[in-house]
Amino acid sequence: MNVTRDRNIQNYRGIILLSSLVTMISLLFLVKENMDLHVPLTLAANRWVFVVFLVLVFVVQLLFTTATGLSLLARVRSFFHFMDGSGWLNGLLIVLFLVTYLFLILGPSASYFEAFHFRMFLYWFLGLGIAIFLGFWFPKQSIWVNLGVGLLGLAFVYRIALFSQDVSTYPFSLGWSETSRYYYASLFFSKKLYGVYVPPSVLHPTRYMMQAIPFIFSGLPLWVHRLWQVFLWLVFTFWAGFALKRRLSVHGGVVSGLFVGWAFLFLMQGPVYYHLLVPVIMVLYGFDKNKTVRNFVIVMIASIWAGISRLNWYPVPGMIAAVLYFLEIPRQKSSLWKYLATPVLWVGGGFFIALGTQAFYLWVSGNKAEQYASSFTSDLLWYRLLPSATFPMGVLTGALLISLPLLVSMGLVYFRVRKHIDWTRWLGIGSILAVLFVGGLVVSVKIGGGSNLHNLDAYLTILLIVGSYLIFDAFVVDGQANHHVRVVPGWLIAGAFIIPLLFTIGVGGKQVLPDPSATEQVLSELKSLIAQHVDADDEILFISQRQLPMFGYIPNVKMVHEYENVFLMEMVMSGNQEYLDKFYNDIQAHRFAMIIVNPLSLRIKGRESAFSEENNVWRERVSLPLLESYHQLELFKKIGIEVLVPSFP
Repeated sequence: MNVTRDRNIQNYRGIILLSSLVTMISLLFLVKENMDLHVPLTLAANRWVFVVFLVLVFVVQLLFTTATGLSLLARVRSFFHFMDGSGWLNGLLIVLFLVTYLFLILGPSASYFEAFHFRMFLYWFLGLGIAIFLGFWFPKQSIWVNLGVGLLGLAFVYRIALFSQDVSTYPFSLGWSETSRYYYASLFFSKKLYGVYVPPSVLHPTRYMMQAIPFIFSGLPLWVHRLWQVFLWLVFTFWAGFALKRRLSVHGGVVSGLFVGWAFLFLMQGPVYYHLLVPVIMVLYGFDKNKTVRNFVIVMIASIWAGISRLNWYPVPGMIAAVLYFLEIPRQKSSLWKYLATPVLWVGGGFFIALGTQAFYLWVSGNKAEQYASSFTSDLLWYRLLPSATFPMGVLTGALLISLPLLVSMGLVYFRVRKHIDWTRWLGIGSILAVLFVGGLVVSVKIGGGSNLHNLDAYLTILLIVGSYLIFDAFVVDGQANHHVRVVPGWLIAGAFIIPLLFTIGVGGKQVLPDPSATEQVLSELKSLIAQHVDADDEILFISQRQLPMFGYIPNVKMVHEYENVFLMEMVMSGNQEYLDKFYNDIQAHRFAMIIVNPLSLRIKGRESAFSEENNVWRERVSLPLLESYHQLELFKKIGIEVLVPSFP
């Protein structure tokens, strides 16, 4: 194989220059870290040895961009000609690259790859390695396409691997609220499981409806519920990407796979929760520009689901349908009011259907309306729009970063073809995006939020739809029903493609859990403490860790349903005094013989600490009142459990 035979060889110069850029970025960050850490400037220090290694890699890469270097590269390429078309061998090596990345990031060496620049360096070169072997496997396929497949494949597999860590037999909570989710899911079967009716949660009811399905089958262990939740995350996020691909009629195995994988990772940037993707999927599948009545029915059904899901999603099904309307249906000679009447009806009608559905749910469930409206009385922490300890990227800066390529694409399309697309269509799309963007920012700065972009979920979903229509030439021009718009340049498409990949590799890491023997010892000690301090008729309040009695880790304990961790925190942040007064009365009366809670902190934290305001309000409204009537019996610090018993004069 020589240079003339290899149609991709001239593309290698551009790829090598990109590799040099990645190496230089990693090199500069490493040098800065070494200087900040005052690492002695000697080759005896491993960190400076790696600096030298990166310099050599950078120099070699630059040499390969010369004519001589490219000629040498072609000879190296021809040396491996025996691998052309060798599917099994190339496939094996590609799997090896994938496994290597996961092993280094999530395995014993994970601590060495916590810094983003190290991850990016490793990610790029392993992705490039996959692209090279894909080139051997499919020699006629562009090296740029192979590179996209390699980078996307690594990010996609890594994202799935992060989820797989949650499928654990570990009996304690994997995070502050992880096992609370299973408790709220169980409430849809409260009569069966606990012998009494307990109103289901007012927070994200549809999420818990979906998570409740395993409770249909008695006796399933905790790890099955964790597996089911991972299944919901993967399937519904993938399904949403597939529904959008189907709507856009994206053809070709490689292009379709790249798009669905990219859409999956784009939605995960929020993340957009799986229960909120249900109405998205409904509208993407059901909307038909030629069937107005059918569209209205689809929007109404989706709005019923949205109404039980989340307050700021009330108008979203109608907004999605309206955006599809503006993208697919030209105004032509219609009057302004006639053209806008249909999407306005969808948005307004959907909103009121959602509002009515929520009122009906509250009435049927027996919940109090004021508890549902807690978001309206919570403090707003505007500083979290910018980088902070709670979210180093910052809500506003992060949202703008991941939006930028698609927003620029919209602007470019507008200025190039504004004469061919009526202004009302641009105004409709832009207004919906602007409303959802501003609304998402406001919700994000509410106390208890601001640690990621999930409150911008509706904005991200509709931005994905609009951006995809532009990229795939599906924005119909006015007056020419079969004519579309295609003016998004390749560099913008590449930017839109790569940002979700970089966002993905920058999150998560190895999950470190206590040793199984230590876990069993804590469970044994908890059982022993309960046996010593709790009589048969006494109540134990599990503020946290309710999965322990739920799944039989601590048997023969009657569940106290008040004051669960997540809901108590919501009432604390919203200042629901009626709820808190009842809590204070119960603890002052020593109603509970024992309380299990996350370790209580009495330290007031400043903004240099993550979730400082949440810590401080919990300290004031929960920790201090608790410790006035109860005292610590035992603290399992590594597990994250504090055991309290009543204090008597």
